[in-house]
Amino acid sequence: MEPLMKSPKQIFFEWNRNTFRAKNELTDFVEKLYGNCENKFAPVYKRFTQNIDDREFNLTDLFHVIHYIGILHASLPVRDSEIEELIKNSKKEDFFLNIINTETGEVSVNADDSFEKFKSEPAFIQSVKIMKAIADFMKNETYLTTDNWKSYSSSGNGSFHLISDNPVILRDKDVKSIYDSELIFQLSKSTSIVHTKGKSIKAISGEDKVMTDMLIFLQSDKYVAGPDFNYLETIANLCIKKKYDKPEAVDYLKKKLFQLFD
Repeated sequence: MEPLMKSPKQIFFEWNRNTFRAKNELTDFVEKLYGNCENKFAPVYKRFTQNIDDREFNLTDLFHVIHYIGILHASLPVRDSEIEELIKNSKKEDFFLNIINTETGEVSVNADDSFEKFKSEPAFIQSVKIMKAIADFMKNETYLTTDNWKSYSSSGNGSFHLISDNPVILRDKDVKSIYDSELIFQLSKSTSIVHTKGKSIKAISGEDKVMTDMLIFLQSDKYVAGPDFNYLETIANLCIKKKYDKPEAVDYLKKKLFQLFD
């Protein structure tokens, strides 16, 4: 654990992850793509985390929430090898892409060959993670409904939610798209976003919140952060000393937690 208190942005950060060399010059155009998505999500985040009385989704807010969670999940370092393998076996149509000849304005006759070459470019691989989130959403437009997505808040002793470098808890880990699974996403220490797939959900108890934080801890790659050191230490001890850090124990916790949706 870090001996001194730090903000999450001081920990969950990787220098030059989205900086690449093109034509012998360094460019951060991929970072700007991610920044554009984050800027559109920022007002929704601010409203949902600062105003407890204004947390009802409208369709515009909901789109930015869904899109942000999709991009975040696709771009996690812990998923790099998985995404690279997916791109290696993909066609341009999988991401609703086409390649245009800039001189004629028409689809390039060598579009498929060009796409095959792009698939080995690091900058393209990183930017495709944004495209994957968009493509997953476009293939599952039925999920854009306020009946399927809910926000939940907690306060006082119930607001010790943790965040990590792998923050999206999926009920089904082997789905092609995260929108095919119920999910729980800790938006902040006191706000959760839940994808119910249209199911009703039971009241979230204190035990459910603890199980959520345990899963956040267990599925993290390197880092977990929280607003209370003692609580974080308690969760770590529960997970490690009680031997929950085993695949079968993680499956058990998920099964128990997602009974909320049954």
